[in-house]
Amino acid sequence: MSQTALTRTDATTHPGSASSPPSAPLTRSTPRPQPQPPTARLARMARAFAHLYLEVERGARPHRQLQRLLCPVLYARLPEVWVRPHAPPPQLRTVTGCRTAPGSFEAVATVTRGHRVGALAFRLRRTSAGWRVDELCRPEHGPLPDPPFPVPVDEPDVFDLVP
Repeated sequence: MSQTALTRTDATTHPGSASSPPSAPLTRSTPRPQPQPPTARLARMARAFAHLYLEVERGARPHRQLQRLLCPVLYARLPEVWVRPHAPPPQLRTVTGCRTAPGSFEAVATVTRGHRVGALAFRLRRTSAGWRVDELCRPEHGPLPDPPFPVPVDEPDVFDLVP
């Protein structure tokens, strides 16, 4: 256990004397490290995913490196957009996100390609296997293609929630 010196901030006179001010609470002379909030961890995770996705998209990494990070239906929908060899290499600029529900974190990454700016929007969802991306889109490219196999009807889709 570390030993940190404790000091009183206003101990100018002896405690208990008639002229002493009320005793001040003990304060630490060195601050205790604060635990990292879960949102900051998720923001770092979102930035790492966006960076990895862009490396796969430009052909610097094999697409199989994303398989464990994506839900199976989403992974099946991406083969048509994996590699964009003739596009300028993407540069990740910013990643912002927020918790939308317990076990859900939505993020948007801004990406530049040459003189063009685009976005990569995705949602991290907590599953029994850990955090996985279950929705992903590039708004400037339109919707993702349908998967090559039928999607089970009992599995809800994000668009089922839209009235």
